[in-house]
Amino acid sequence: MFTREVRIYRSEDDYQGFICEHESQSGSSSIIKGRSPAEEWTLILPDNMQALGITLDLRGVDDPDDWFVGERWYYGNVL
Repeated sequence: MFTREVRIYRSEDDYQGFICEHESQSGSSSIIKGRSPAEEWTLILPDNMQALGITLDLRGVDDPDDWFVGERWYYGNVL
């Protein structure tokens, strides 16, 4: 299942908070290297468009059985 959204970041710091690797009691995120959905799905992107992927493994603080695992991909001027 796929979802999509448009996000507007108010500052570079706000954006960097979403694309950094981290680990805590509520889960972790890491940058995906060596993969591109555009290549996997043969999508044609404009020359100036980049892709950045983040893996997510998020766990509920109150309920450890409440968890989410997935990927988040950013396209645009993302690097």
